[in-house]
Amino acid sequence: MVYHNGQVSDDTGKERFGNRIGMQTYSDRMHADPDLPVLTVAELAELVGEGIGALFPGDLWVEGQVSNLHHARSGHTYFDLVEPVDQPGAAPTALFSVTLWKGNRPGIERTLAAAGGLALEDDLVLRLRADLRFYAPRGRLQLNMTAVDPAFTLGQLAAERDRLLRALADDGLLDRNAGLSIPLPPLRVGLVTSVGSAAHADFATELERSGVGFTLLERDTRVQGEGSALDVAEGLRVVASHRPDVIALVRGGGSATDLAAFDAEVVARTIAAKPPVAIQGTKVSVNYARDHSTADSLDHMATWQAGMFQPADMAEAFAAQAEGREGDFDDLLPFRGGLADGV
Repeated sequence: MVYHNGQVSDDTGKERFGNRIGMQTYSDRMHADPDLPVLTVAELAELVGEGIGALFPGDLWVEGQVSNLHHARSGHTYFDLVEPVDQPGAAPTALFSVTLWKGNRPGIERTLAAAGGLALEDDLVLRLRADLRFYAPRGRLQLNMTAVDPAFTLGQLAAERDRLLRALADDGLLDRNAGLSIPLPPLRVGLVTSVGSAAHADFATELERSGVGFTLLERDTRVQGEGSALDVAEGLRVVASHRPDVIALVRGGGSATDLAAFDAEVVARTIAAKPPVAIQGTKVSVNYARDHSTADSLDHMATWQAGMFQPADMAEAFAAQAEGREGDFDDLLPFRGGLADGV
């Protein structure tokens, strides 16, 4: 068989037209770059690792947002550190895989907890210290986390909260709920919380113990963790559509990241825009001042100032209104408006 100018001839004299472009391209490439290195996968991985080590010989600080957090049975923790995006649900523009070895994990968890009850969770914005290495078995770059800067995270949380409050004020929503009135007594009570939780039990038990004929409209709602902000907002809309006199939005205490849903813009705008009243109840485990959230700034009761620290206190205040004992709770119940519309 003879090859000539991209044509193939066999010994019968018949010619077949070959893949001229492919053959020429491959041939030209081989002849044009005779000195190109030929490496095995292992050799290439070794060179990449050495190059990364030369560029980043020591630790570095990297800022980003936690995503896809996974605690392995081995005790190690794995997650992606992504560049935060403004649009919810949008794909990250950049990410690195992060490994937190089990030997470093307790110290980092203690550092975060001591700085205002933070915890390593999805969506947390943080600044971590790590060494950058190429992990050859997976063919990827990897950050090995060794420390964290909690002051950065606290600053980011505070800055985002301030930005949201300014945006709500500019839109005329910050005091809108405070200007709404509550029917007295509020006998038709909506409840948005995690049904079966201690906060739910405290609130419902206190209403039942009062002996007053309350109608309680409950909506089981995820109040922490992934997707909780959207679920809280939907819970408020669902309960509001049943036209209650007041909506109680209650939660237990927890870390700053546990309560992140109550700083979410979708929750804040839902609270600010709804006609029936919604109330934020807090059950504070350590320092209630640290639990003050954006949602607290929008509801009709200054719970963090007025001394109403637990869901049971709020329910007792409702009972006092129904029993004509509102004067006993003047210091706890500065009704100044409502919250939520839609249920």
